[in-house]
Amino acid sequence: KPQAPPPARRGLRGAFPRARGALRGVGECSGARRGAAACEGGMPRSNRWGAEAEQLLLLGVRAMARAGAQPYDVAGDMDKSANVGSHFGAAACSTAEMLLDAAVAPDVKPAMLREIYALMAKHPFFFDGSSDEADEVETSTEVVPLQDVIDRVREAMEANVDNLVVLGHNVIFPTIALKALSLLPPHRCTAPVAAGIVSICHHYDGEGPFGALMGAGVSASAAAAYGGDDVALAAAALGAFAALEEFRPRTLGLHGHILTMAHGIIRLRSIPGMADVASRAEEAHRKYVAMASMDPSFGSTGPTLSLSFPSGEPYTEKAYWDADHSSLSSWAVGHSFKYAHSVESLLALAAAGGEAVGVDAARVRRNFQLLLSGEPSPLPYSFVASPPAAAEG
Repeated sequence: KPQAPPPARRGLRGAFPRARGALRGVGECSGARRGAAACEGGMPRSNRWGAEAEQLLLLGVRAMARAGAQPYDVAGDMDKSANVGSHFGAAACSTAEMLLDAAVAPDVKPAMLREIYALMAKHPFFFDGSSDEADEVETSTEVVPLQDVIDRVREAMEANVDNLVVLGHNVIFPTIALKALSLLPPHRCTAPVAAGIVSICHHYDGEGPFGALMGAGVSASAAAAYGGDDVALAAAALGAFAALEEFRPRTLGLHGHILTMAHGIIRLRSIPGMADVASRAEEAHRKYVAMASMDPSFGSTGPTLSLSFPSGEPYTEKAYWDADHSSLSSWAVGHSFKYAHSVESLLALAAAGGEAVGVDAARVRRNFQLLLSGEPSPLPYSFVASPPAAAEG
C-alpha cells in the first residue's frame, strides 16, 4: 500500500487501491439484465448512482465490521478505535442512501462523493484493511443469511437496549449496518462481516468496555410516550432539537444524536423481527428527550457557539456539500454525513404527519447549522464517560 500522503480532495476514488480493485463488478447482480431496476439485495441499478451507492455501502459495512474487531478505545490512536471506526463506516453507508434520494439533483451527487471519499482517504485503516494483504472481511466467501445476522444482532442489543448508552449508539450503529446489508446483494453478507457487526453491539451491551449508562436519574415518563408511532417519535426528536437554546463544543454530540437515535429506532422497527427491540429503545430515547428538556446545555460549560458553518441548506442542495466541512470535528468523525441524513429523513416523516405535528422546520435547520459550526475538539468523545449534571437528577 503506498505510504504517500493522501491525494488531493478531488478525484479521491483512487485512494483505496486494493478495496477499489475488489469492488470491480460490485452491483453486478447475478442474472440481472443490463438496465434492471434492482438487484438481489434491493439496490437500484437503473443508473450509475446505484452502482456508486453500492460501492459505498460495501466499503461502509466492511469498515464497520473491521471496527467491531477493534478495542473501543485505542490508547494514543483514537482513529483506530471501534467507536470512531464505526462512525466512518456509518458515514459511508448514510451517504450511499442520500445518493439514492430522488430529491438529489445529478449535479449535487459528485460533490457528495467528493466529501465522503475525502473522509475515507484520511482513514485507510478501516476502508482498505489494516495491512498490505487483503483481510478476511474483504476476501471471505462464506455467506451468512441476513436473517441469521438480524437474530444475532437482536440478541446482542436486547441486553441493554432499554438504556441510553453512549448517545444511543447501541441502536444507531447496528441499525445502519443491517440496513446496508439489506440493500447489498446476499453474497456480500459474509461471516467476517456478520461477526464484526455483532461485535459492535457487544461494545455497548453493558458487558463490553463501554457500557456506561446516561441519564441514570432521569425518568422516561418526563417525555410523552411514542407508542410505536414513527411520526410521534420523529416529532419528539425534532421538537427537542429545535428547542435547544445553546450549542457548546463539548456537547455537540449530545445534541445531534437525539436525531440519529430517533432515526435509528424508526429504521430498526422496519427490520423483520426487530419491532419489540425498537419499542424498548423508545424508552431510552424518551429519557434522552427528557434530559434535553431539563437542561438544554446538558450541563456543559464553555463558550456558546455562533453560526459559522456557511450553509443552512439540506443535503439535497449542492451548497451543503460545497461548504468547507473538513475543518470541523463534525466532518472529521463522520457526523456531517449521518446527521444530515437523519435530519431530512425525520423532517420528511414529520411533514407526512401534517400540520398537527407542529415541527418548526426552520428552527431545526437553524440548529443543525449551529451543530455544524462547532470548533474541532481534540477529544470528541471524552465527555461521554461521565453523564452530564442534568442526567444525575
